[in-house]
Amino acid sequence: MATTFMKQAHGILRDAEVKLCGLIPKALAGHRDEDAGRLMELARLLADARCARARSGSADVDTSPDPRAERKRHAKARKKRKASPYPKFFREGNALLKLGWSRKSRSEYEHRAPHQAVLAAAGRVAEVASTRSRFTVEDLGDVRIAQVEEPISGCQVYLCVAWFRRTGLVVQHGRRGYSLPIAPAKFPAKVESAWVELRER
Repeated sequence: MATTFMKQAHGILRDAEVKLCGLIPKALAGHRDEDAGRLMELARLLADARCARARSGSADVDTSPDPRAERKRHAKARKKRKASPYPKFFREGNALLKLGWSRKSRSEYEHRAPHQAVLAAAGRVAEVASTRSRFTVEDLGDVRIAQVEEPISGCQVYLCVAWFRRTGLVVQHGRRGYSLPIAPAKFPAKVESAWVELRER
């Protein structure tokens, strides 16, 4: 059974993880992709530490998000989506293009991922989703293009998942992760079909 101190420590880790995840979109909006990548890695380390503590015998520690905070966050997200047409996704040559809006600079910003990265992310999502009903971006780990040594950047993974969600091929469940509304084996082919239909710029 977890002691009061360990419960408090677990809560601190969870709060830090949530705050770090909240900084990632701000870093991306400010064109600080390198900082965003470091924040993603820190958030992943905190999540690993928290989960390791839970597996080691702290099953009585509540790892679920606060329902009230979740409702407020979803309401805020819905309001934001209604107020803004961003992000927008296009196919630009052989790349996925995302247009976002920076409130700080009051201007558009762009993120790109090559088609090969999109296919690699789709394959990895299908692989992970075949082993669990719900997954997070962190669960995807390193996403690699075939015959390329270095994995694609974390920002490109987030870009691909954001587009998958926009197309309806991935369903988001707040901070609890994502799920597929179709059989994982069909996911890569559906992504390729969505790619063909994506508006060009």
